[in-house]
Amino acid sequence: MGTLTATDPTSTSSLGMRDMNLSFETKLSTPPYVLVRQVEGESVLLHLVQETYYGLDDVGTRMYLALAAADSIEQAHGQLLEEYDVDPETLRADLVRLAGNLLEQGLLQPSEE
Repeated sequence: MGTLTATDPTSTSSLGMRDMNLSFETKLSTPPYVLVRQVEGESVLLHLVQETYYGLDDVGTRMYLALAAADSIEQAHGQLLEEYDVDPETLRADLVRLAGNLLEQGLLQPSEE
């Protein structure tokens, strides 16, 4: 699974996402205040409001992109199952954990669509 690494260890911003009930049917999107740049398969995510940046490895990047593009976490899960040789339950747990971390850090948001 991808590693979410904050460059500011004192940044514990909680946007109320910690208690959010994350449904597998939830659609997620990248907020307008987050810039994403890919470098050699990995990603750097810049949170413009908090002035912090985060790094994702190649698998984390793929999961992030799938979550941001899919109509639901479930759809991202199905897409990633087609791409990777992984146990479905392991992928589900990793995907939900990454989505929760990204939501908590404000790098993804529930979409209204």
